[in-house]
Amino acid sequence: MKKLVAVIGLCFMLTGCGAAEISERDMVVVMGVDKAYTDTFRATVGSAVLTGENGGKGKLGVRSSEGESLPSALDESDRADALSPFYGQLKTVIIGEGVLKDEEMLESVTEVLLKNNDINMRTIVLGCKGESEAVVKAVSKKENEYGLYIWDYYKNLGEASGDTFKMTVNDIAVEKGNGYILPACETKDDDIKIGGGFVMDGFTLKGSLAGEEMLGAMLIKEDIKNTVISYGKEAGKIKSNKRKISFTDKNDVCRIDIFIKVQPLTEGFDTKRAEDELKKHTEGALSKIYGEYGTDALGIADKDMDFQVNVFMAVE
Repeated sequence: MKKLVAVIGLCFMLTGCGAAEISERDMVVVMGVDKAYTDTFRATVGSAVLTGENGGKGKLGVRSSEGESLPSALDESDRADALSPFYGQLKTVIIGEGVLKDEEMLESVTEVLLKNNDINMRTIVLGCKGESEAVVKAVSKKENEYGLYIWDYYKNLGEASGDTFKMTVNDIAVEKGNGYILPACETKDDDIKIGGGFVMDGFTLKGSLAGEEMLGAMLIKEDIKNTVISYGKEAGKIKSNKRKISFTDKNDVCRIDIFIKVQPLTEGFDTKRAEDELKKHTEGALSKIYGEYGTDALGIADKDMDFQVNVFMAVE
């Protein structure tokens, strides 16, 4: 029933900007989706509150509402605002843990993201440890104009954060029927942390990865360029990362060779120690994803098998 309501409710969202003036639009820049206690959808939107002439700098206004579907929750939220909502400037969608644990709700949310003509396919998507409403409210308290904290984070730091990568609506469209890793965020005392991830199999949440395990997964995905790694007082920057995957004749052992070029940032950077640590992180990620969770979230094997990991690091 929820799926039917969600599809019918799409009509509330599939509206373009048309000839409306910017001053007549509610410019939504961040949206959170949670599962309410009544098993309904709670939508929390953060909108740019324009000030000054011709739409100058402003802040983020936040409001939440509930509905039987995400579109109906958003429609209920829109009723409380005199301006017409516009999602063309949406930068980030945050999906709460309650929705991630509910396959039907998650599928419904995914359909809305993919079918809303206003939402850019490059919009960032994050899973949330806990409720996304708290993260949206925390974003509104950041000093960035319009609360674009998360978007700025990925723009400026995402490639060098060490334990996360960027996933967009387009990536969700490609991976929604397969195993994949959804980057995670959380908030505590209005401080936002982006790191680790949720291991997904289609619309099923299988489990989570801690920051170090996420680092190992990123090595396998070859998605870790410019990441700074540090051990004690030693630090280095990964300049390039390649992986080679091979299987034994019986296809029961998967060998993963990881080749890294690193730029030392401190004197006496120990590449052997770094190799050992990165190998440990990678083995930890594989053990969880393919062993404990039993899903091919990295696209390298179709069954639980033994992995042999080798890390080779050279100084650039």
